[in-house]
Amino acid sequence: MRVPLLWLRDYVDIQVPVAELAHRLGDAGIEVEAVESIGAGWDRDKVFVGKIVSVDPHPNADRLTLPTVDFGVEQRQVVTGAPNIKVGDNVPFAIEGATLIDAHGDGDGDPMVLKPAKIRGVASSGMVCSARELGLGDDHEGILILPPDAPVGTPLIDYLGGDVIELDLKPNRSDCLSMIGVARIVAGLFNLPLTLPDPGSPRDDRSVLPDLKIDIRDPDLCSRYSAGYLHDLTLAPSPHWMQRRLEAAGQRPINNLVDITNFVMLETGQPLHAFDRQKLRGDLIGVRPAEAGETLHTLDGQDRKLTSADTVIFDAEGPIGLAGVMGGLDSEVTDSTTDILLEAANFNQTRIRNTSRAMGLRSEASRRFEQRLSPETTVFALRRSAQLAEEIGAAKAVDLWEDAYPGHMEPVEINFPLAEVPRLLGVDFSRTQIVDALRRAYLDVTDDGGPTLQVKVPHWRADITMDANLVEEVAVMIGYDSIPSTLPRGGVVGSVFNEIDHREDLIKDILAAAGYQEVITYTTTSPDRLQRLLGGSGANSIDDQGGLVASRFLPVELPPLKLVNRLRAEEDSLRTATLGHLLETLAANVRFTDRDLSLFELDKLFIPAGADLPEERRLLTAVTGQYLSNAGWDGQRETTFFDLKGLAALLFDRFGIDEIEAAPFRHPTFQTGRCAMVTAGETLLAAFGEISPTTRALFDIDQTAWALLVDVEALLRLAADAPAFHPLPRYPAVVQDVSIVVDLESESAAFTEAILSAGGGMVESVRLVDEYRGDQVPTGKRGLTYSIVYRNPDRTLTDDEVAAQHAKIVRALEARFHTTLRT
Repeated sequence: MRVPLLWLRDYVDIQVPVAELAHRLGDAGIEVEAVESIGAGWDRDKVFVGKIVSVDPHPNADRLTLPTVDFGVEQRQVVTGAPNIKVGDNVPFAIEGATLIDAHGDGDGDPMVLKPAKIRGVASSGMVCSARELGLGDDHEGILILPPDAPVGTPLIDYLGGDVIELDLKPNRSDCLSMIGVARIVAGLFNLPLTLPDPGSPRDDRSVLPDLKIDIRDPDLCSRYSAGYLHDLTLAPSPHWMQRRLEAAGQRPINNLVDITNFVMLETGQPLHAFDRQKLRGDLIGVRPAEAGETLHTLDGQDRKLTSADTVIFDAEGPIGLAGVMGGLDSEVTDSTTDILLEAANFNQTRIRNTSRAMGLRSEASRRFEQRLSPETTVFALRRSAQLAEEIGAAKAVDLWEDAYPGHMEPVEINFPLAEVPRLLGVDFSRTQIVDALRRAYLDVTDDGGPTLQVKVPHWRADITMDANLVEEVAVMIGYDSIPSTLPRGGVVGSVFNEIDHREDLIKDILAAAGYQEVITYTTTSPDRLQRLLGGSGANSIDDQGGLVASRFLPVELPPLKLVNRLRAEEDSLRTATLGHLLETLAANVRFTDRDLSLFELDKLFIPAGADLPEERRLLTAVTGQYLSNAGWDGQRETTFFDLKGLAALLFDRFGIDEIEAAPFRHPTFQTGRCAMVTAGETLLAAFGEISPTTRALFDIDQTAWALLVDVEALLRLAADAPAFHPLPRYPAVVQDVSIVVDLESESAAFTEAILSAGGGMVESVRLVDEYRGDQVPTGKRGLTYSIVYRNPDRTLTDDEVAAQHAKIVRALEARFHTTLRT
């Protein structure tokens, strides 16, 4: 909310420096985001209010003229191509050395210093300025014409300049979404009188109007709908005082009618909408839910498909507007409009917020409807609009044609114990101070001398509902700096140990130690993102094992749970898979670096469960790109299948899960033959592997990518209570390698199991250290190298013992798998 001080002073005569005002508002809980000074770059001794005293033709150019400008000190002749000036006009005038905006340059508002110039042979001793050159707007085709009463010779900054405070308002302070609301706060803080606009006597001559029926189908949709009537329209530019206030508040002046609706909205906080009366069908206007499949052609030229979650304004034949968001094109006010139905209504804030978010239509009006406006402001806003329309000659008016108020708002009354002030603030203010502070906050206080005050809350302060709110108002008005600093009293509350959270933190620590970085993504998703995980294939490309993986980690074919109140227009569902979010994050980062990227997230999936709440599964998702850093003496190297397998093994080992098995599966998300699922007994624990090229292409990833998916709940359920302690070995180990040639489709896990079995108690561990495919092995074969650790816990092994056991293992592999040694 932009608050120009020149407009604020229409209601409260605040003369303190803008920095002090901003500080006091911040102390009152009204956050000031920025302070802007309009005309801060205008030199006081170089930019003035001038008057055109003559306009002569240019001797060498038909499209140029030579106006002479009186700016108080002297008169000067300049050259201009502006077509809109005439003798007697008041205009902004700058002399040499002034800093202005370059309206014709290539930059976006670059500053320029005005220098002496000769244009087509005639000297120009200054410049008559457009709005663009002064930074007041985008128009630079014509000169900015000032009002006839603009004081000639006055520095322009004194006439057009001023300070603007920009507020960052929280949803509970909808009263400050209006100039009057801010003025009330300022008047109370500085104990100044408040002058509110007086719309005058009611303009309620309805003799020329037919009866209007207002049909509100559900008071929950619209608590109040008021209609005014404007006729005999005369569209023209608004007066300068109105344009100046609108521009300072961030609104572009359009014409007197549109400017009135914007002015009243900013002044009172009540949005207004104008319908062309002649385009309304029948003497009926109302509010109802939209019907599913119904469409509306809105003012932006779009055909909007509506749902039952939207609210529409309708006439006798159908929808004419999207309530609180945008009007319909069929009832638009145009230059040929002669009379208008002016709407001031109070709509359900939640439905307006949902519709504006879903359709991506946010405006100053919808912003106000989203923050619980008071229904009591509708009639005042219409009366103020009627007053301004007649005052500036825009129209004749009936300020209240009809008013429907089914959701009548009852005033809030609070019995306020005075003892709450010292209890919550720690300061015992006097009764007089408390009553004065509440009245300065424009609360109606009745004081009968007892221990409590009777406080009636005005309709515009919907945020005040209980004693604590009143205590806050006392602190705000008296000043927080009047409250001394004290140390808090009371003991420290002991924390409650949460084992699940602790173990989830351990999972994150393990991933971080392995070089992965944690990311946090949205829990919402889109059907498109889920379908891309299928890699353009259907269920026929998934085998039985892949079906198990999909059911636990990638149930993307399930219809996701739709959101009623979506936060992002393109994401309308709760996610049933997390991998898509991580792949998008990976894609967004690999564009900017050729270094390794390893990411993980531990969060929830939401699996639909019919009419019940969705099943929430906690899932660990880790993805990595083509390269790994710090992988050894060689620095960066390419990621392999075994890096993901090792990460999974590390995780399970840290949680004491030993009896695990790996098996291949087929699913379009992963590359066939380069992925595996991990089970512990009958429990599916994890799946990992290389992302298929088709899936990578759908996510715009131009390098190989790998992923690990872990069922966190199953992991924690199977985890050992505490890791078992094994004493350090007393005797040395003997390490021997064996390189074998095996079938290409054979599983390496089977060879590991066979080596352990044949090694008896002498083999301590087996690790696959290398895979080779190339000229030195036959076609359809591959070479695998295993590192075998031999150790006896009771004595040192001899070379002969190790050699004999190693030969036994080689023979067992040859007998069981028909392997051969690779030399």
